[in-house]
Amino acid sequence: MKTYGETVTIFIAEDHEVKRAGLKRLLEEINDFIVIGETADGASAVDLVSFIRPTVVMMDSGLPVLDGISATKKIKAELPNAKVIMLTSQGSGVDIMGSLLAGVDGYCEKSISKMQLEMAVRTVAKGGAWIDPAVARKVFDTAVNSSKKPSDRSLGAYGSPKNKMPDRPRQVLRLAAEGMSNHRIAEKLGISSETVKKHFTKIMKRLAVHGRTQAVVKAIRCGLV
Repeated sequence: MKTYGETVTIFIAEDHEVKRAGLKRLLEEINDFIVIGETADGASAVDLVSFIRPTVVMMDSGLPVLDGISATKKIKAELPNAKVIMLTSQGSGVDIMGSLLAGVDGYCEKSISKMQLEMAVRTVAKGGAWIDPAVARKVFDTAVNSSKKPSDRSLGAYGSPKNKMPDRPRQVLRLAAEGMSNHRIAEKLGISSETVKKHFTKIMKRLAVHGRTQAVVKAIRCGLV
């Protein structure tokens, strides 16, 4: 029998009853996952997540009352350490960027495989960031096309044109933006995975963000990569 101490607890916010039931069944087929709450609208998701405190929130982007992006912003404002994975049927690059800038820790299309879904939940639950490889390039292309010049004033140590991001961190961020894992980035650049992690630690500190995904998005939006 599953117990909360041994499991990743999950909350589902999905307005389509059949899809919500299917997602719940799929998640609970994984031995150490358990769904401890669910709802059909964004406003109640904010209230329930604040009370239940699940490990991971699976958030539909198109919720009624309060949409998924707005609900995520409210949850992150109340619970900065909350882990949110956005789910969408077929998001545009702009929608994906909006979700990431709202602070989601993961982004998945609903056509994702069970194996990838499990990987996404486990990665986010452990404090990592996960972007569906199928949409990673869409994020990169949208960000580059919509923001050719730096537009964010809170750039930390990289805010001045005279203080551009060094080549290696910029390479790490660019490969991450294209959907590569730390391991693949390490292989591509001929460095260790530990070195990649150290680069991200420094990058996040300098960009004043709290996650890998947020670092990638902010760097792209500001024209740093």
